[in-house]
Amino acid sequence: SRAGAAAAVAPGLPPVEVYGVPAGLAERSALWAKPEVASALWAKLQGPSPPGRCLHEGLPLCALDNLVSAAEAAVLLAIAAFEAGRLAAKRQAADLPEGHPLVRRIRQRVADAFGMSAALLEPLRLVRYSKRADGFERHVDWTVDVHDPQLGLLGQRIATGLLYLTDIPEDVGGETDFPRLGLSVKPSVGR
Repeated sequence: SRAGAAAAVAPGLPPVEVYGVPAGLAERSALWAKPEVASALWAKLQGPSPPGRCLHEGLPLCALDNLVSAAEAAVLLAIAAFEAGRLAAKRQAADLPEGHPLVRRIRQRVADAFGMSAALLEPLRLVRYSKRADGFERHVDWTVDVHDPQLGLLGQRIATGLLYLTDIPEDVGGETDFPRLGLSVKPSVGR
């Protein structure tokens, strides 16, 4: 999800800090936000009743099981198959239609888990991998280029939610890795 608005950087002006990444320092460490931003998000995620089990103490990395049922996962997969019919075979992706009642309910559950308004969420996107070699290369989930026009339009992404719609058999891969934390999350329907 994205929150806030970014200030434009005009030629001749000093670098603008966007959620803790000063212009020119983005390449130094794209993973860290200002401590007060990270603390505020972490406090929301911990709250009086944590939304899930904590996977890591130093960063707000939590797992919520049963966010969707197996039946809801099947419906989302059917919607995405219809939406992605025109896409490439290797890695298929589809933005789920925000007007669909199930998509609206899931967006609200995600917003509730993050303690924010559903209006701040990006569209739900389903990505399907079909082969062992598919997957994302190592990356960060926020905009590190202060000149990126998306930053001015959407603000900085402050949290990422992943939802698995299928179980993955043992020893075939598919985990979401957090190499700096030494953690891997195995896909499980509804997590």
